Amino acid sequence: MMEKKIHIGPDDIIIDVIARHRATESIFKLYDDPAGKSCVLCQTLFEPVEDFARKCNLDLEQFIAELNAVITEQESTGYP
Repeated sequence: MMEKKIHIGPDDIIIDVIARHRATESIFKLYDDPAGKSCVLCQTLFEPVEDFARKCNLDLEQFIAELNAVITEQESTGYP
């Protein structure tokens, strides 16, 4: 049985997550204001993942799973 690797958690700071796992930036950018008036990363870059999820009304566990899935894919393809 293969164990699921946890890459990030709710207390990780967004800028650190993106610096370590560049592919996660695209997930965070999905929550930019659709009208283009607000860059969510500009406003939350130095906050924990948990605060970001709360501000965007996201299920924290599901959001972290999505980020970790992107990281796992990034690692398997060798994408920096």
